[in-house]
Amino acid sequence: MRRRILFISNLYPNPYRRGMAEFNRQQVLALSSHYDIAVVSPVPWTTTIAAIAPPPVAPLAAVGTGVEVHHPTYYYLPGMLRKLQGEAFLYSILPTVRRLAGQRPFDLVYASWLFPDAWAASRIAQRLRVPLFVKVHGSDVNRLAPSCPVTSRSLEAARRAQKVLCVSRALQERLATLGIDPAKMETVYNGVDSSLFFPVPSQTARLALGIEGARPLILYVGNLKVEKGIMDLLEAYRNILTTTNIVDTPQLAIIGSGPCEDKVKKFSLPGAKVLFLGTQQLESIALWMNAASVLCLPSYNEGVPNVVLEAQACRTPVVATRVGGIPEIFRDDGSMILVDPGRVDQLTQALLKMIQAASERKAGPVPVGSWQDNAEKLVCLFEQALSHQGGRSC
Repeated sequence: MRRRILFISNLYPNPYRRGMAEFNRQQVLALSSHYDIAVVSPVPWTTTIAAIAPPPVAPLAAVGTGVEVHHPTYYYLPGMLRKLQGEAFLYSILPTVRRLAGQRPFDLVYASWLFPDAWAASRIAQRLRVPLFVKVHGSDVNRLAPSCPVTSRSLEAARRAQKVLCVSRALQERLATLGIDPAKMETVYNGVDSSLFFPVPSQTARLALGIEGARPLILYVGNLKVEKGIMDLLEAYRNILTTTNIVDTPQLAIIGSGPCEDKVKKFSLPGAKVLFLGTQQLESIALWMNAASVLCLPSYNEGVPNVVLEAQACRTPVVATRVGGIPEIFRDDGSMILVDPGRVDQLTQALLKMIQAASERKAGPVPVGSWQDNAEKLVCLFEQALSHQGGRSC
C-alpha cells in the first residue's frame, strides 16, 4: 500500500479562488505519482460569507490522481491578536484531520506557509507522531522581525520540522540568521508544468488569443498588490507611452486580481489600451507568456516566483527586481534584466530595451526543471525521514 501524506495550507485553489496558488496544486499532483495525498486547505469564513452566491461544487480531484481535497472553514475573530490565529487555524481544521486520519493513518505531514499553517501543522504532526516538513515561500519568512507578532511562532514551527524546504537560497540564509539550524534546511526550487510552458512562436500564440499584428506586448502575471510592484509597472508604462523613439506603442496585459484591482484600473494612462484579463487558467497563461514581448515582475519581496520560471521555460524575456531568490535564477544571456525595487526609471529603461530586442528571443534547451523533477527531490527527503518513523491516528 502506498504511503499517505497530509498536505496543509491555505495556499491552494478553492471554489472561491480557483486560480489561487497553482504552484502548490501542481506540486501535489506531481507528488501523487508517489503517494496518496489528502489536502486540507481551509477557506476563511469571511470569504465564504462575502461571496454573492455559493460557488459551484469543486471536484475533489481528477479521478485516479491519488489526491483528495478538503476545504474546512477557517474561523477566527477579525482583528484578533495575530498570534492567536495559530490556534484558530488548528481547531478549524482538526475535525477534518481527525476524520481523515480515522479512515486511514497518515505517514507524514507537509505544510506550506509558516504561520499559521505550519504552526498548526506542527501540532497535528505531534498528535499523529509523524514527521513534519515545512515549505516556505518568501513573505512568510521575509516579514519576520523582532517587532513582528508572529515571529516567535513562525520560528517555532520551523524548529519543530524535520526539514524546512526553501524555494530559494536567500530564504534559507534568512532563516539561518534567525537561528534555524542550516542542517535541517534544504533549498528545492519549484518546477513548471512542462506540458504547458514551452516555447511557441509568438505569432502562433497571438493567433490563438485573437491578438492582431506584431505590436509589442508587456505582460504582468500576479497578485494586484502594492508589494508586487504593479503600481511601479503602471508608472513605467506611462513613461514608455511618452517615448518617441519606439516604432509601435506597446500594449500592456495584466493577469491577476487582488486588493489593488480598482486602483490599477483607475490609473491614468491616456490613449493606452490596457488588457485587464483577471484570473486565468494555466493553459491561457502559457499562451500569453509566448505571445508577450516581455514579462515584467517588479516585486518588492519574493522567494523564487513561478511566473519567472514559467516565462523562462517559454523563452520569454523577463524584467524583474533584484530581490529574494530572483538573482539566483538570473540568466546572463540577454533574456533577463534585473532592476532595483521601486526604481521606476530603471524599470522603464529595462522594458524599453527588452521591447526593442523582442525579435531576438533566444533558442535552445529550456533551463527550467519540471514539477516531476521537484517531486523526485521531495520523495528522496521524505523517504529518508519515513525510514525512521511510524505514525498513529489523532
